[in-house]
Amino acid sequence: MTTKDAYQEKIEAQLREWTAKINEQKAKADVAKADVKIEINKRIDGLQVKKEAAQAKFQELKKAGAEKWEQLRTGLDKAMGDLKTAWESAQPQREHYQEQFEAQIKEWGTKLNELTAKAQKASADVKAKMLKEIEEMRERKDELQKKLTELKSAGAEKWESLKASTEKGKEDLKKRWESFKTKYL
Repeated sequence: MTTKDAYQEKIEAQLREWTAKINEQKAKADVAKADVKIEINKRIDGLQVKKEAAQAKFQELKKAGAEKWEQLRTGLDKAMGDLKTAWESAQPQREHYQEQFEAQIKEWGTKLNELTAKAQKASADVKAKMLKEIEEMRERKDELQKKLTELKSAGAEKWESLKASTEKGKEDLKKRWESFKTKYL
């Protein structure tokens, strides 16, 4: 495989990935409330323009001979960079917060599973206390998971109050976690 072939495969894969990301945004827009839908559609339009520009440069590069290939490659690299920059700037604070929150919930789930395994090895009286506290933390985590689902579909006016409530829930779970660590770990 030549360098040109490898580069073209890489760009094709990246363009497929960008198409998937844009389609994901379209799916979010389809289920979003009206004010959120407008915001998402504006972002999609901007991303679509950048993706189409990159695809056009890619088609040009595929047809080019060796003498123009390097020059066109530089232009395509710039177009792909522009697409990435557009994506990053299109990710609003709201979405970024939700992604971080979702990652935190997954991390807590993993930690709670690890704690359950440790509790199983403890003496009977300590085991019962540990499992009770773990279950309470798991219930709080599940409540936060429900709030995340609400956040994802909330309109702008409800989103801020849900976020504030979510932050309180996160702090409560963190305090429980620290208390648990102090007692048992």
